[in-house]
Amino acid sequence: MNDRFKFRAYNTESKRIYDVRELGFMRDTLELVDICLEKPNNDAYGIEIESVEEYILMQCTGLKDKNGKLIFEGDILQDGVGNTFEIAFIKYCNYIRETKRHYWLKFDERHTSYEIIGNIYENPELLET
Repeated sequence: MNDRFKFRAYNTESKRIYDVRELGFMRDTLELVDICLEKPNNDAYGIEIESVEEYILMQCTGLKDKNGKLIFEGDILQDGVGNTFEIAFIKYCNYIRETKRHYWLKFDERHTSYEIIGNIYENPELLET
């Protein structure tokens, strides 16, 4: 369950998602001030520390889809009959929203037979189907 504490970050300027290595907080206020990212750099990955202002953080659910890929908040999943679902983190729990009916359910192991088909930032059109 250590995967539950992994994060990734969407850069609102470059429109790309990066793996987060570390989060930096102000000592007194615990305000998030910077993130350490893994970024591709000429065929290799480099580590860069950046301000959080242009990033949206997404936490891992700790669960994997049917292909063994970690599921993060913001991911879009599809079940075996073509229904699409959005993953969100609300009040300390992960929820899954069925996009056609717009209702929320608690996201758990029952949904790991679904497949990640994209995410709400890079593939918003998948929520319209």
